[in-house]
Amino acid sequence: MFWYRVFNEDEYQDFDTFAEAESYYDLCLKSRWQDYKEMNILENWEEDKKWFDLSIVKMEIILTP
Repeated sequence: MFWYRVFNEDEYQDFDTFAEAESYYDLCLKSRWQDYKEMNILENWEEDKKWFDLSIVKMEIILTP
């Protein structure tokens, strides 16, 4: 059994499909982009997004009792 987990800073959200996880990931990224736009610092976007703590991880149960 496996699922997808989107990590966003100190929080995470679990999803059954990759499409759902990717959609949520894109929403998080868009929200951060909007913050940069509102702060008028879009020139830093490409460099800064490399350091965001935002990722999709495929989780799998290997062994259960």
